[in-house]
Amino acid sequence: MMKRQRILFAPLDWGLGHATRCIPLIRKELDTGNEVILAASGRSASLLRKAFPTIGVHAIPDYGVHYPSKGWLLGRLILQVPAIMKAIRAEHVWLDEFLKREQIDLVVSDNRYGMYSRRTRSVIITHQLFPVVPPLLSGITHRLVMRHLSRFDEVWIPDYPGEENLAGTLCHGKLPLHARFIGPLSRFPADSPVTRPTNAPHVLALVSGPEPQRTIFLEQLREVLSALPMNSWIAEGSPESDAIRQEGALTIFPHLSDEQFTEAIRLADVIICRSGYTTLMDLHTLGRDAWLVPTPGQTEQEYLAHHFSSKYAWQVIPQEDIVRELPERLAEHLAKSPSSHPHGTLR
Repeated sequence: MMKRQRILFAPLDWGLGHATRCIPLIRKELDTGNEVILAASGRSASLLRKAFPTIGVHAIPDYGVHYPSKGWLLGRLILQVPAIMKAIRAEHVWLDEFLKREQIDLVVSDNRYGMYSRRTRSVIITHQLFPVVPPLLSGITHRLVMRHLSRFDEVWIPDYPGEENLAGTLCHGKLPLHARFIGPLSRFPADSPVTRPTNAPHVLALVSGPEPQRTIFLEQLREVLSALPMNSWIAEGSPESDAIRQEGALTIFPHLSDEQFTEAIRLADVIICRSGYTTLMDLHTLGRDAWLVPTPGQTEQEYLAHHFSSKYAWQVIPQEDIVRELPERLAEHLAKSPSSHPHGTLR
């Protein structure tokens, strides 16, 4: 009989994607009979508490990265490198102290570079082996990433290995020997049933990502969708809240359960969302496309939006054009593809 393993999962808290894509791996370990320990910060911790209410979530150091409301995001991130490196060292110290008290067989980090240890086996989940940066910074960035990844026993890449991949050049190139593709990750089963086919929106908008851009995106969508007569939903990516708000034909959910999310994705006429990689994996799993609004200045999302637009013909809308262009685009699209779904609200 195999020994029951104790596995620590620790996702990064830059948006909810790192935590949500850990969920299918956590479920798999629980189904296998292993014990799961969770460590997270911010909204990621709130999400994991809701997803696994019987498992406590240990608080770990937050990176505290601030995105600008305007201007060059990469430049702001470069200025925050010292603080990020300090956070990486802090989480490494936290893990070392934790492992002195707890027997852990495996540490699974999602993009937290400091969550490795010589005391036990550690792996890191990442799709960003070759980040999109200006050519002048590509060499030093690549060396820095590879140095961090070399500290882990394995690198798990959530994508397909061949040409029909989702992440493009972000993770396809000369890989380190301890890296392997594990396939896209999504907490939504591809064959999940739809139980309420009459209760779906015409337009579904998914809000995610770090502040202040998450709120800027939310307010722009509210301005447009609350003024339209069509049934629209916004999932605002706030798992710490339970308050549902109604503004005309627009319903704003702080967070959707897996069942609600699956039904909304499957049945909405139009899906509007960021081009974050976890969101793209979810949409791929559920067989839907979307109108992508990359976070301004976030080179990874801008690259992925271009990649999905050129390879799969998905629409892309710059964030600064939402208020001006979205009403007309929606009117044109829905005129061509009238929905059979009546108004409805999930409660």
